[in-house]
Amino acid sequence: MSLDEELRAALDHAAEARTPPPPDLAGLCAGGRARRRRRRGARLGLAAAVAVVGGVGVYGATWQDASSGSGVAGTRGSGSEAPRRLPTRDGADRAPVESGTTVRVLVGEDADGEPIEADLTVEGPHWVSGDYLVVSDGAGGSYAGFGAYQPEALSEGTGCGGSEEAAPVPRSPRALAARLAEAPRSTLLDAPTRTRAFGHDAVRLRLRIDVDCPDDQQFYRLAWTPLGDRGLTYHHPEDPDQDIVVELLVLDLGGTPVVVDFWHDIGAPAALADQAEAARDSIRFVLDE
Repeated sequence: MSLDEELRAALDHAAEARTPPPPDLAGLCAGGRARRRRRRGARLGLAAAVAVVGGVGVYGATWQDASSGSGVAGTRGSGSEAPRRLPTRDGADRAPVESGTTVRVLVGEDADGEPIEADLTVEGPHWVSGDYLVVSDGAGGSYAGFGAYQPEALSEGTGCGGSEEAAPVPRSPRALAARLAEAPRSTLLDAPTRTRAFGHDAVRLRLRIDVDCPDDQQFYRLAWTPLGDRGLTYHHPEDPDQDIVVELLVLDLGGTPVVVDFWHDIGAPAALADQAEAARDSIRFVLDE
Protein backbone atom coordinates (compact mmCIF):
# COMPACT_ATOMS: atom_id res chain seq x y z
CA MET A 1 0.00 0.00 0.00
CA SER A 2 1.37 3.43 -0.95
CA LEU A 3 1.72 6.30 1.53
CA ASP A 4 -1.20 8.14 -0.10
CA GLU A 5 -3.42 5.08 0.21
CA GLU A 6 -2.45 4.60 3.87
CA LEU A 7 -3.26 8.25 4.67
CA ARG A 8 -6.60 8.04 2.85
CA ALA A 9 -7.54 4.86 4.70
CA ALA A 10 -6.63 6.43 8.05
CA LEU A 11 -8.72 9.55 7.34
CA ASP A 12 -11.68 7.45 6.19
CA HIS A 13 -11.51 5.38 9.37
CA ALA A 14 -11.39 8.52 11.53
CA ALA A 15 -14.39 10.02 9.73
CA GLU A 16 -16.44 6.84 10.17
CA ALA A 17 -15.55 6.58 13.86
CA ARG A 18 -16.57 10.14 14.68
CA THR A 19 -19.99 10.61 16.29
CA PRO A 20 -21.58 13.92 15.25
CA PRO A 21 -23.00 16.11 18.03
CA PRO A 22 -26.78 16.52 18.30
CA PRO A 23 -28.17 19.48 16.32
CA ASP A 24 -28.80 22.77 18.09
CA LEU A 25 -32.48 22.96 17.12
CA ALA A 26 -33.18 26.16 19.00
CA GLY A 27 -30.18 27.82 17.36
CA LEU A 28 -31.19 26.58 13.93
CA CYS A 29 -34.71 27.98 14.32
CA ALA A 30 -33.46 31.34 15.57
CA GLY A 31 -30.78 31.52 12.89
CA GLY A 32 -33.25 30.69 10.14
CA ARG A 33 -35.62 33.42 11.29
CA ALA A 34 -32.78 35.96 11.47
CA ARG A 35 -31.66 35.14 7.92
CA ARG A 36 -35.20 35.50 6.64
CA ARG A 37 -35.65 38.85 8.38
CA ARG A 38 -32.43 40.20 6.87
CA ARG A 39 -33.17 38.85 3.40
CA ARG A 40 -36.71 40.15 3.16
CA GLY A 41 -36.68 43.15 5.47
CA ALA A 42 -36.52 45.77 2.75
CA ARG A 43 -38.92 44.00 0.42
CA LEU A 44 -41.61 43.01 2.87
CA GLY A 45 -41.58 46.16 5.01
CA LEU A 46 -43.09 46.36 8.47
CA ALA A 47 -46.77 46.76 7.63
CA ALA A 48 -48.91 46.61 10.76
CA ALA A 49 -52.39 46.57 9.25
CA VAL A 50 -54.33 44.34 6.93
CA ALA A 51 -56.22 45.59 3.87
CA VAL A 52 -59.73 44.64 2.83
CA VAL A 53 -59.64 43.44 -0.76
CA GLY A 54 -62.98 44.12 -2.39
CA GLY A 55 -64.78 41.32 -4.15
CA VAL A 56 -62.50 38.54 -2.96
CA GLY A 57 -64.24 35.51 -1.50
CA VAL A 58 -63.39 31.98 -0.49
CA TYR A 59 -61.59 30.11 -3.27
CA GLY A 60 -63.26 26.77 -2.62
CA ALA A 61 -62.10 23.35 -1.47
CA THR A 62 -58.71 23.41 -3.17
CA TRP A 63 -57.48 20.38 -1.22
CA GLN A 64 -59.72 18.33 -3.51
CA ASP A 65 -57.93 19.95 -6.50
CA ALA A 66 -61.14 21.54 -7.75
CA SER A 67 -61.23 22.95 -11.27
CA SER A 68 -61.68 26.50 -9.91
CA GLY A 69 -57.91 26.83 -9.48
CA SER A 70 -54.63 25.16 -8.66
CA GLY A 71 -54.18 26.81 -5.29
CA VAL A 72 -50.98 28.47 -6.53
CA ALA A 73 -50.89 32.21 -7.15
CA GLY A 74 -48.46 34.75 -8.49
CA THR A 75 -45.60 35.02 -10.94
CA ARG A 76 -42.61 37.32 -10.76
CA GLY A 77 -43.37 40.76 -12.14
CA SER A 78 -47.13 40.18 -12.39
CA GLY A 79 -47.73 43.85 -11.51
CA SER A 80 -50.71 43.13 -9.25
CA GLU A 81 -50.77 44.68 -5.80
CA ALA A 82 -50.27 42.07 -3.10
CA PRO A 83 -52.48 41.91 -0.01
CA ARG A 84 -51.02 43.49 3.11
CA ARG A 85 -49.22 41.52 5.78
CA LEU A 86 -50.95 39.90 8.70
CA PRO A 87 -50.14 41.83 11.88
CA THR A 88 -48.41 39.69 14.45
CA ARG A 89 -49.47 39.50 18.05
CA ASP A 90 -48.37 42.32 20.34
CA GLY A 91 -47.95 40.67 23.71
CA ALA A 92 -51.25 39.09 24.71
CA ASP A 93 -53.31 41.30 22.40
CA ARG A 94 -54.79 40.08 19.14
CA ALA A 95 -56.19 42.52 16.62
CA PRO A 96 -59.65 41.82 15.15
CA VAL A 97 -59.82 40.99 11.44
CA GLU A 98 -62.92 41.98 9.49
CA SER A 99 -64.93 39.59 7.36
CA GLY A 100 -63.82 39.65 3.72
CA THR A 101 -60.23 40.54 4.55
CA THR A 102 -57.47 39.05 2.41
CA VAL A 103 -53.98 38.94 3.87
CA ARG A 104 -50.59 37.58 2.86
CA VAL A 105 -48.60 35.47 5.31
CA LEU A 106 -45.07 34.11 5.35
CA VAL A 107 -44.96 30.31 5.07
CA GLY A 108 -41.22 29.64 4.74
CA GLU A 109 -38.56 29.65 2.06
CA ASP A 110 -37.56 27.37 -0.79
CA ALA A 111 -34.20 25.71 -1.40
CA ASP A 112 -32.88 28.90 -3.05
CA GLY A 113 -33.81 31.06 -0.08
CA GLU A 114 -36.77 32.67 -1.85
CA PRO A 115 -39.88 33.25 0.27
CA ILE A 116 -42.89 30.98 0.10
CA GLU A 117 -45.99 33.00 0.99
CA ALA A 118 -49.73 32.47 0.95
CA ASP A 119 -52.73 34.67 0.29
CA LEU A 120 -55.86 33.80 2.25
CA THR A 121 -59.30 35.25 2.94
CA VAL A 122 -61.44 35.08 6.07
CA GLU A 123 -65.22 35.42 6.11
CA GLY A 124 -67.64 35.79 9.00
CA PRO A 125 -67.34 37.35 12.47
CA HIS A 126 -64.94 37.02 15.42
CA TRP A 127 -61.61 36.59 13.64
CA VAL A 128 -58.46 37.79 15.39
CA SER A 129 -54.88 37.97 14.20
CA GLY A 130 -51.74 36.78 15.89
CA ASP A 131 -49.05 34.40 14.76
CA TYR A 132 -51.95 32.60 13.07
CA LEU A 133 -55.61 33.47 12.50
CA VAL A 134 -58.12 32.28 15.11
CA VAL A 135 -61.91 32.50 15.18
CA SER A 136 -64.23 32.12 18.17
CA ASP A 137 -67.93 31.80 18.82
CA GLY A 138 -67.89 35.32 20.25
CA ALA A 139 -68.44 34.18 23.83
CA GLY A 140 -65.00 32.63 24.36
CA GLY A 141 -66.46 29.15 24.67
CA SER A 142 -65.20 27.59 21.42
CA TYR A 143 -62.31 28.27 19.08
CA ALA A 144 -61.05 27.18 15.66
CA GLY A 145 -58.24 28.19 13.34
CA PHE A 146 -55.85 27.26 10.58
CA GLY A 147 -52.30 27.88 9.42
CA ALA A 148 -49.73 27.23 6.68
CA TYR A 149 -46.07 26.96 7.61
CA GLN A 150 -42.70 25.35 6.97
CA PRO A 151 -41.83 23.45 10.16
CA GLU A 152 -38.36 24.24 11.49
CA ALA A 153 -38.62 21.76 14.36
CA LEU A 154 -41.29 19.42 15.70
CA SER A 155 -42.52 19.03 19.24
CA GLU A 156 -41.88 15.85 21.19
CA GLY A 157 -42.00 14.82 24.86
CA THR A 158 -45.06 16.39 26.48
CA GLY A 159 -45.61 18.90 23.69
CA CYS A 160 -45.77 21.60 26.35
CA GLY A 161 -42.07 22.34 26.75
CA GLY A 162 -39.66 24.67 25.00
CA SER A 163 -36.71 24.03 22.73
CA GLU A 164 -35.58 21.12 24.92
CA GLU A 165 -38.52 19.20 23.42
CA ALA A 166 -37.74 20.07 19.80
CA ALA A 167 -37.00 17.37 17.21
CA PRO A 168 -35.67 17.57 13.63
CA VAL A 169 -38.07 17.78 10.67
CA PRO A 170 -38.09 14.92 8.12
CA ARG A 171 -37.54 16.14 4.59
CA SER A 172 -40.18 14.12 2.71
CA PRO A 173 -43.95 14.72 3.05
CA ARG A 174 -44.62 11.06 3.85
CA ALA A 175 -41.96 10.94 6.55
CA LEU A 176 -43.13 14.26 7.99
CA ALA A 177 -46.75 13.05 8.03
CA ALA A 178 -45.67 9.86 9.79
CA ARG A 179 -43.85 11.92 12.41
CA LEU A 180 -46.86 14.23 12.91
CA ALA A 181 -49.06 11.14 13.36
CA GLU A 182 -47.06 10.54 16.56
CA ALA A 183 -47.42 14.07 17.92
CA PRO A 184 -47.32 14.33 21.74
CA ARG A 185 -50.60 13.89 23.64
CA SER A 186 -52.39 12.90 20.42
CA THR A 187 -54.70 10.13 19.21
CA LEU A 188 -54.62 9.25 15.51
CA LEU A 189 -58.11 9.54 14.03
CA ASP A 190 -57.27 9.23 10.31
CA ALA A 191 -53.98 7.62 9.27
CA PRO A 192 -51.76 9.40 6.71
CA THR A 193 -53.29 9.03 3.24
CA ARG A 194 -52.26 10.39 -0.13
CA THR A 195 -54.48 13.12 -1.59
CA ARG A 196 -54.33 16.35 -3.59
CA ALA A 197 -54.18 19.74 -1.89
CA PHE A 198 -53.81 23.23 -3.36
CA GLY A 199 -52.73 21.84 -6.71
CA HIS A 200 -50.06 19.55 -5.24
CA ASP A 201 -49.71 15.95 -4.16
CA ALA A 202 -50.13 15.80 -0.40
CA VAL A 203 -50.50 13.52 2.58
CA ARG A 204 -53.54 13.99 4.85
CA LEU A 205 -54.01 12.90 8.46
CA ARG A 206 -56.24 13.83 11.37
CA LEU A 207 -55.50 13.87 15.11
CA ARG A 208 -57.22 14.48 18.40
CA ILE A 209 -54.84 16.31 20.76
CA ASP A 210 -55.05 17.06 24.47
CA VAL A 211 -53.75 20.66 24.51
CA ASP A 212 -54.36 21.20 28.24
CA CYS A 213 -50.78 21.51 29.53
CA PRO A 214 -50.21 20.67 33.22
CA ASP A 215 -48.62 24.05 33.97
CA ASP A 216 -50.98 26.97 33.33
CA GLN A 217 -47.95 28.99 32.13
CA GLN A 218 -47.36 26.51 29.32
CA PHE A 219 -49.15 25.85 26.05
CA TYR A 220 -49.17 23.03 23.52
CA ARG A 221 -46.82 23.40 20.54
CA LEU A 222 -47.13 21.31 17.42
CA ALA A 223 -44.04 22.81 15.74
CA TRP A 224 -41.67 25.73 15.51
CA THR A 225 -42.09 27.82 12.34
CA PRO A 226 -40.85 31.06 10.72
CA LEU A 227 -43.70 32.88 12.51
CA GLY A 228 -42.79 31.37 15.87
CA ASP A 229 -44.45 28.57 17.83
CA ARG A 230 -47.38 26.78 16.24
CA GLY A 231 -49.31 26.78 19.48
CA LEU A 232 -52.75 25.16 19.74
CA THR A 233 -53.85 26.08 23.29
CA TYR A 234 -56.47 28.84 23.31
CA HIS A 235 -58.55 28.08 26.41
CA HIS A 236 -58.27 29.25 29.96
CA PRO A 237 -56.50 26.82 32.32
CA GLU A 238 -59.63 26.18 34.34
CA ASP A 239 -61.56 24.80 31.36
CA PRO A 240 -62.04 21.07 31.95
CA ASP A 241 -61.80 19.78 28.35
CA GLN A 242 -59.28 21.28 25.97
CA ASP A 243 -59.04 18.55 23.36
CA ILE A 244 -59.00 19.66 19.75
CA VAL A 245 -59.31 17.91 16.39
CA VAL A 246 -56.73 18.94 13.79
CA GLU A 247 -56.55 17.98 10.13
CA LEU A 248 -53.04 18.18 8.66
CA LEU A 249 -52.08 18.38 4.98
CA VAL A 250 -48.38 17.88 4.25
CA LEU A 251 -47.13 19.22 0.89
CA ASP A 252 -43.86 19.43 -0.99
CA LEU A 253 -43.48 22.93 -2.47
CA GLY A 254 -40.37 22.93 -4.60
CA GLY A 255 -38.49 20.64 -2.25
CA THR A 256 -39.73 22.42 0.89
CA PRO A 257 -42.01 20.47 3.26
CA VAL A 258 -45.03 22.62 4.14
CA VAL A 259 -47.89 21.88 6.54
CA VAL A 260 -51.41 23.28 6.27
CA ASP A 261 -53.55 22.66 9.33
CA PHE A 262 -57.17 23.27 10.28
CA TRP A 263 -58.34 22.68 13.84
CA HIS A 264 -61.33 23.18 16.11
CA ASP A 265 -62.31 22.44 19.68
CA ILE A 266 -64.07 19.21 20.52
CA GLY A 267 -67.74 20.14 20.65
CA ALA A 268 -67.32 23.40 18.69
CA PRO A 269 -70.43 24.43 16.74
CA ALA A 270 -70.43 23.06 13.21
CA ALA A 271 -70.80 26.59 11.82
CA LEU A 272 -67.60 27.68 13.60
CA ALA A 273 -65.62 24.70 12.30
CA ASP A 274 -66.98 25.33 8.79
CA GLN A 275 -65.93 28.97 9.01
CA ALA A 276 -62.33 28.04 9.79
CA GLU A 277 -62.28 25.26 7.20
CA ALA A 278 -63.51 27.63 4.48
CA ALA A 279 -60.71 30.06 5.35
CA ARG A 280 -58.20 27.21 5.17
CA ASP A 281 -59.54 26.30 1.73
CA SER A 282 -59.00 29.88 0.52
CA ILE A 283 -55.21 29.54 0.78
CA ARG A 284 -53.29 30.28 -2.41
CA PHE A 285 -49.54 29.79 -2.32
CA VAL A 286 -47.34 32.50 -3.78
CA LEU A 287 -44.15 30.76 -4.84
CA ASP A 288 -42.43 33.22 -7.18
CA GLU A 289 -43.56 36.84 -7.14
